[in-house]
Amino acid sequence: MNQNVYRIAFTFLFVMAFQLHSTFGQKKVKLQLNLKKGDVFKTVESINQDIAQTIMGMDQNIQQNFGMDYAYEVLEVDPNKNYRIKVTYERVRYEQKGNPMGDVAYDSGNPSQELNDQVKSYAALVGQGFQLTVTPTGKIKEVRGADELLTNMVDSYDNLEETQKEQLKQTLSKQFGNEAIRENMAFVFDIYPEEKVSVGDEWSKTLSLTSALGLKLTNTWKLVALNGGVAEVQVKSVAENAGGSGMEVPGVGKMNYNLSGTQEGMLSLDQKSGWTKGAEVKQDFSGDVELEGAMSMTWPITIKSVRKMHMAD
Repeated sequence: MNQNVYRIAFTFLFVMAFQLHSTFGQKKVKLQLNLKKGDVFKTVESINQDIAQTIMGMDQNIQQNFGMDYAYEVLEVDPNKNYRIKVTYERVRYEQKGNPMGDVAYDSGNPSQELNDQVKSYAALVGQGFQLTVTPTGKIKEVRGADELLTNMVDSYDNLEETQKEQLKQTLSKQFGNEAIRENMAFVFDIYPEEKVSVGDEWSKTLSLTSALGLKLTNTWKLVALNGGVAEVQVKSVAENAGGSGMEVPGVGKMNYNLSGTQEGMLSLDQKSGWTKGAEVKQDFSGDVELEGAMSMTWPITIKSVRKMHMAD
């Protein structure tokens, strides 16, 4: 009997010792930005969307693809290791199919293309940009240059009256204004944990996308693996309707989106610099759109997106 008790006690102590050894043996790493003045990172980013909606009994299925090639240049590093980064649009691609108003295709890499009014604003982005101030853990403290960017986009429409240009500027600000840029860039930067993490550890952050869609994303990140100086990170998110300012569409009215859904994906981070080397995130949102104006109505909508990013060759 005493031997059995001894064996059980020994087994318990052996298991405890093994578990403690495994816990203490795991390598903890600090995932954060570690950049130097003069660093330049060039990325290729895309968002491919399938949009399904039913308006006044008519089904619409729209395929929409955005592509942006960015250059990120570190201009300054302050004593607190906050980074001032210049972001430049080097190439812009846009394609839309299934729109009742007609298909659209534009690629700034093909300058011989004729520009119609639907793509002039995107064409005006090339060579333009803005500046960010970003903390080591990815918080965007400041956005500079968005207003100048919007002005250049609007000025590309030389056939519009000043009142029309102002309306267009308000609409474009939902994509390229200060807050919209901050929210969009948060996908790139606001991903890092506050503390050191080991493989298997999770951390969470909340991201608000209120400039147009009115969404609140609760993101849960998990360090999946450390391989050859690259951290593989998984993200899973729940999206909730958070209200928003909606989007004014000239001649149509104000569109409010009431959406919810999920997103999930994987990111590869360079451990030395903290920079995202590659990412693929899938989003699945659904809900309805409410139009306020001369003709008020509500219709259902589903948006499935795949967002990808990789370093330029």
